[in-house]
Amino acid sequence: MKTFRSNLSSWLKRSAPTPTLGPRELDVLDALWQHDAVTAQQLHGIEKLQHVSLNTIQSTLERLRGKGLAERTKQGRAFYYRPTLTRAELISRVLKDLARDIGQGDLAPIISGFAEFVAADDPEMGKELLKLLDTPRRERD
Repeated sequence: MKTFRSNLSSWLKRSAPTPTLGPRELDVLDALWQHDAVTAQQLHGIEKLQHVSLNTIQSTLERLRGKGLAERTKQGRAFYYRPTLTRAELISRVLKDLARDIGQGDLAPIISGFAEFVAADDPEMGKELLKLLDTPRRERD
């Protein structure tokens, strides 16, 4: 029977790395997460993206589509874009990359690093997180 660690290692090796995203791509992706299906023109009307030209928004949407992070459908004369994964799914993929690249497939350093990050930013929340990690699941449910 395979151990959890060997199952995790094989799972981490199978997945393709998450594409690198720049600040503008993250801004556009964030706007896509906040709306259902949206055109480049509609995104251009959002306050966060008003300073960006319509052409830049369109090319950013196409880059996201090329990276597999957005899809488009044509309705009439306009293309409507939507994200192909949720914010939580993207975060999960990034953490998976970290576990593979930095933690050599071991999640313990990733979880430990996250707990330290939270504790440094919010000590009370850090204590709660550490308490949750120390409590067996059956006691939490």
